[in-house]
Amino acid sequence: MTRAANPARPHTTLQTFSRFAGETGPAKTNIAADAFRQQGSNRRFAPAYQTVLNAIRLGHEWGDYQQRVDDAVQRAKAGFGPKYREAAAGWSEHVAAEPISELKLAPSAVWSAAGLDVNVNPHFVVRRSETDAIEVMRVWVTDKPPSALTVEVSLGLMAMCMDKLCPGGTPTLLDVRRNEVYRTRRYRDRQLTRWLPGEAAAFASTWPNAA
Repeated sequence: MTRAANPARPHTTLQTFSRFAGETGPAKTNIAADAFRQQGSNRRFAPAYQTVLNAIRLGHEWGDYQQRVDDAVQRAKAGFGPKYREAAAGWSEHVAAEPISELKLAPSAVWSAAGLDVNVNPHFVVRRSETDAIEVMRVWVTDKPPSALTVEVSLGLMAMCMDKLCPGGTPTLLDVRRNEVYRTRRYRDRQLTRWLPGEAAAFASTWPNAA
């Protein structure tokens, strides 16, 4: 279900929750613990890859894509320059294979279950040049590719929140550093609504004990 976020409740992002749901064992607990520590730090958290994603979006909007990406690489924190280049190169390959005519910032929505609020926060809304199709896209930029279940949760939660994100849009996950595009879902909404509340409860249950 979607609802307004409550900052007093356990809460997390789509990427963190989809990673959590896609893992097993200690890795699962560590993801929730890291999210709790991050939220409890009372500091604004800027995702490490947001700079290059902003450069991609604004570069398309203003027609100076390469300059903005180059600037982002030059200003990257230590160790992130090569990763930014890899993400930008993957984006260029993707757009060459599947051209876009329009790209804009995506809105977000909140999915809530079992005491947990998940900020369903895709990055872009894109219109494909050849088909005129509208896609709501989350860009996966981390070193490790998403697991099959992580892909399923990412696409499923975007689909279930699509009325708030972009009515009629198609959820898409782009693993930009490996140029892999995911659109196909294995699970129906009713299957996810049976499974995901249990994952939400498991995430929320670790929250008080994760510091």
